[in-house]
Amino acid sequence: MKKTLLFLHFFITFILTSDAQIINGLDTLYGNEWINFDQSYFKILVAEDGIYRVNGQVLSDAGVQISNISGNQYQIYHNGEEISIYTTTDANFSNSDYIEFYGQKNTSELDRYLFKNPDEEMMNPKYSLFTDTAAYFLTWNQGGNNLRYESVVNDLTNLPAKEEYCWFKLSQIFSNSHDKKRDSEGVRNSFFEIAEGYGSGYALSQNVNISASLPYQGNINANLNIRFGCALGQHQQAIKINGQQVTAENFSDFGVKDLVFDIPNNQLASQLQISFQGNAGNNDKQRVAYTTLQYPHLLDFSGSSSIEFYLDSSFQKKYLEISNFNLSGGIPIIYDITNKVRLETSIDGAILKVVLPGSTMSRHLRLINSSNGIKLVNSLLPISFVDYSELNNDYIMISNSKLFDDGNGKNWVQEYANYRASSIGGSYSSIVVEIQQLYDQFGWGLNRHSLAIRNFAHFVEKKWVNPKYLFIIGKGREHQSTRTAAALSNPAHLPLLVPTFGSPGSDNLLTA
Repeated sequence: MKKTLLFLHFFITFILTSDAQIINGLDTLYGNEWINFDQSYFKILVAEDGIYRVNGQVLSDAGVQISNISGNQYQIYHNGEEISIYTTTDANFSNSDYIEFYGQKNTSELDRYLFKNPDEEMMNPKYSLFTDTAAYFLTWNQGGNNLRYESVVNDLTNLPAKEEYCWFKLSQIFSNSHDKKRDSEGVRNSFFEIAEGYGSGYALSQNVNISASLPYQGNINANLNIRFGCALGQHQQAIKINGQQVTAENFSDFGVKDLVFDIPNNQLASQLQISFQGNAGNNDKQRVAYTTLQYPHLLDFSGSSSIEFYLDSSFQKKYLEISNFNLSGGIPIIYDITNKVRLETSIDGAILKVVLPGSTMSRHLRLINSSNGIKLVNSLLPISFVDYSELNNDYIMISNSKLFDDGNGKNWVQEYANYRASSIGGSYSSIVVEIQQLYDQFGWGLNRHSLAIRNFAHFVEKKWVNPKYLFIIGKGREHQSTRTAAALSNPAHLPLLVPTFGSPGSDNLLTA
């Protein structure tokens, strides 16, 4: 047997609990409920927020028979749910037709299920423990009736008074260092506990500066959201904004504080300084997860080609006149992401004009230049999902396809599976499961996420008759050592082939 098989060998018996599962209300999910195994799927990787476009040529190059598929049959799934999309036609695509959708980078949508009380315990919900890259899955069905953005006419008659401002969100997200809870002896648990995650480095005092560009000067206040955490010991954390103390947070040991403050409008004209100070001794240090300032912003977009903003709810339609948006090369488009509405705007000289329908909810909007504000999808990755509900094995081997060829055409992983299926190996019903299949099917396509294995183990324990052994073959590394592309490619470290669970890594917690 080649040494590539010797990276990590563990036998784990199945002892399942309900912790670290996808639990929504009364439903405990496995992560693959959204898959129709009779349909074809193509994976799109998204690492930045924006409007993404997949044209007919890219679909065709990936092997999609666009001449046989109506535009109203296309679907896209993200994090286990269908999302709304826009298609240029409901008929069959040409090479120049396209699909557009709003894509967001991965943050903590799956990570939160690792914690018992994620809103209170996660150190930094805006920065994933595993990866920035989200997965979107393109497919199509025969029935149509899929989720769509509604195209609305930009009706510039009978205009209401124009809006004076919109809302911007300005975030600073810190990921300098990773930490997790430990006791006074330095002992850490492998499961996920309060204050685990990324933030700034620990400091007795530190400042965060925020400059709000083009604030609306009126009687409209902003609000500031701060999230920070502390480690062992007593804490007397004083928070100041522009030199004035706004709170004192007194608590003990590892903890996370999520605070919101009103910011008077007259403070937006100059730089805001948020100061953190530990007053309970030299070890009363804090680290900052993020700061987010939501403030009223003039409808001046500083030459942007793609920009995100927000509007308050209103039963009445809203009229916007937007200046200094990039108007060259294409008609600006507004996507109302909240209400699933798409509008082509009108241009009057250097001013962009648009009327939005009324909304009972505050609106999340994305304005794009349809030529140079789009993120183009240049390739699609075909995914062939295995229907594990049709299987029933008792000896399960999880490994990585990189180990399926020793360089001489020999697949030692399969050889070992064959051995276990033989009478001398125990006459087990053995199966080799490739880890990427688990990422895509049980982990919403998020590479390296430990919950993909845990969800799969939960699935087979519930669905199969008598699973006995789970055998992991491949090098595992703790998640914080593989968080970035640079860490993954560091030649000083062995590759990550199959993830472990938590830090310190515990394969037992993949199932127990």
